[in-house]
Amino acid sequence: MKRGVWKTTGIIFLAAGLVSLVAGCSFGPGGTSTSVPGTSGATGKGKGVVPASVTHTLVPVEPPASASTIKDSTSAALAAQHRVNSGENYAFNLFERPFSQDMQTYAPYLDIVQADYSKDDTWAYISIRMVGQDQKNGGLPGTYAAELDVNQDGRGDFLVVVTAPKSTSWSSDGVKVYADNNHDVGGITPVQSDPPPQGGDGYERLLVDSGQGKDPDLAFARISPSNPNTVQLAFKWSMTNSPSFMWGVWAFDPSMFHPDWFDYNDHFTQAQAGSPVIELSQYYPLKGLYLLDNTCRWGSGFTPSPNVPGSCPQGAAISPGSSGGSASGSTGAPGAGPIQSVSNGNQPVLSVATPTLIFGNLKP
Repeated sequence: MKRGVWKTTGIIFLAAGLVSLVAGCSFGPGGTSTSVPGTSGATGKGKGVVPASVTHTLVPVEPPASASTIKDSTSAALAAQHRVNSGENYAFNLFERPFSQDMQTYAPYLDIVQADYSKDDTWAYISIRMVGQDQKNGGLPGTYAAELDVNQDGRGDFLVVVTAPKSTSWSSDGVKVYADNNHDVGGITPVQSDPPPQGGDGYERLLVDSGQGKDPDLAFARISPSNPNTVQLAFKWSMTNSPSFMWGVWAFDPSMFHPDWFDYNDHFTQAQAGSPVIELSQYYPLKGLYLLDNTCRWGSGFTPSPNVPGSCPQGAAISPGSSGGSASGSTGAPGAGPIQSVSNGNQPVLSVATPTLIFGNLKP
């Protein structure tokens, strides 16, 4: 049986007006939108010529306060030992691989610390905070993405992506939005690894590329003006046809970003992908899949069922005064609860940190 290490994930709820616990365009996952003219249709690589400038009529504003936060494992502490001890569970599409193929070079600009979600009447905002910048040249030269599961079935429906953002002002440069119109992301069993060959074509539809598309104002990105290690994405949440969807984030070296490879654990076997977990000696070190990181998913405006594939684990450790629905006030500090040894189906895991859920000023 395969062994892995779960993502050590904390989930913080800090917003008012969310349901239970916790404008412009309407491209549905099964809609009739077409590829951006001049781009490749099958893989959405976007090789067409993009004009030098795009006129925008609607641009994001400052994001509201974070409504929910996903905290991710990081690899910095053990990078010098060329290994990780949490955050990786290949069988369930969870990766902690911000390393070169031989595990000798650590990339802090690909190591996710946390992700934050908020929204206003038009925009959904997702911030991705990294451990640090490129140690050689500075900046954040990776490809950063938010994956959205609209149907809560474990299959991603939209992918909002930016590569090497540089400006602290909102820009559509380098921003792409992909859709999976034929619903084959995730293969036979969403999230869980299906043996290759991969049968689907991943995110086959490119909706917008650097402002070129049906709605040039669909998505933007920037470097956070207050934190140079944070990438911020903004997109019109109306494209999902619902304010409620699952969201999670990714960080890739650009050479590892392939929209047609989703889900990545369907594209490779674990033997082909390798592993950063040194205890898994039959797979260590990394092989075909390296220089990337991701998180589990959480709900935007709702608490997902624990049965939704890919959702963050919901632990039993809840702040005092809270009981299932909503609560007022906030106690305790965000973070992980006690380490427990658990089994997830036929996938033994080495350890799991039970998330602590912190509720504050919530309304039903």
